[in-house]
Amino acid sequence: MICKNNQLLIFDFFANHIQYFDSELKPVKKVPIVFQNHPVKTLFGQYEDLDNQNFTQQVFYDSKTDKAYAFFRLKSTNLQSLREIDLETGKIERIIEIPDYPNISKIQVYDNTIYFLYDSKIYPFYRLLYRMAI
Repeated sequence: MICKNNQLLIFDFFANHIQYFDSELKPVKKVPIVFQNHPVKTLFGQYEDLDNQNFTQQVFYDSKTDKAYAFFRLKSTNLQSLREIDLETGKIERIIEIPDYPNISKIQVYDNTIYFLYDSKIYPFYRLLYRMAI
């Protein structure tokens, strides 16, 4: 869910759309999305389903630049990335790789900068803040 200007945006990953609501909570428009899906092969063919393995179902909004980012953590390689979502088309515009730090949490995006906490690998295992310009 994102509050953008006087609108509320709800990301429905299972119904594959972003629902826009006005300030009176009346539906304004729907934008189709498919970035959260991956192809699934079965004996009867192939279909698209929610990528529970890699997509964390988290969306971060940069209110200063009016951009939204989906957070992905690839299980196979343990790489993490933010993917910029075009809120008008629902498509991914670019992928931003996040450095390989252990236990990333509390991700925030503001003014084209990503902030997050991670664990240090040195005793006494502090939580450190990382700042990364996009």
